[in-house]
Amino acid sequence: SRRTLARFVTVVAIPTFIQGGVTAVDDKNFTVDVATLDGKNFTVDIEYTTTTYSYTASTGHVRSGFSKIKEGYSIIVTGSFDSKDENKILASRVIIFPEITFIQKSQSQTSP
Repeated sequence: SRRTLARFVTVVAIPTFIQGGVTAVDDKNFTVDVATLDGKNFTVDIEYTTTTYSYTASTGHVRSGFSKIKEGYSIIVTGSFDSKDENKILASRVIIFPEITFIQKSQSQTSP
């Protein structure tokens, strides 16, 4: 028979993209706290399967690792939200920009 029987249905999560700056790095749990420009804070879980790149003007994009992520770096994260924690993102791809420092706006700067 040429029919395919669907016995298992998997719900695929739409990937989430966030852009911001690294505010904290947890070396024990392999997580990174990221603040966005609109004031939201996320915890990004860097897993074994996460692809990490570093981009600089001189070298372009180069494969990187968790140990190269530092506080103050600008970062772009692609991943999916954790089903148990709405502020935690399971990263599938991370791009860090070591040459671009992230400056978080304070509350006094955002108020008119």
